[in-house]
Amino acid sequence: MRKEGLPRREILKRGKDFNHILREGLWEKGEYFVIYYTWADDRKAGFAASRKIDTKVKRNRAKRLMREIYRKNRDLLPEGHYVFMALPQIFDADFEELIRSFESLAERIRKRKENEKNSG
Repeated sequence: MRKEGLPRREILKRGKDFNHILREGLWEKGEYFVIYYTWADDRKAGFAASRKIDTKVKRNRAKRLMREIYRKNRDLLPEGHYVFMALPQIFDADFEELIRSFESLAERIRKRKENEKNSG
């Protein structure tokens, strides 16, 4: 039986990596989460939740939701390192709405990469 989780090599874990992406990277904000990113030769992702989400249980739930959305749709994003930051509104949407929001942000990121490739 095949495991469906994210491969370990695709997960950002070190605080140093998170901080670099948050400080130096680009970002796209959606209604339910923000995607911070830097361009790279591979694809990795980390997940965080705003402290405005009041309890640890809810923050962990938000991270699980984002992880699943990323896992199912990661091929929509160009190669790079990503940090997904959940916003409190993430609980106002159903799963399909969160996927649509992710797809919209992924499209904006792809366009930005194309624009940078064409101009530079």
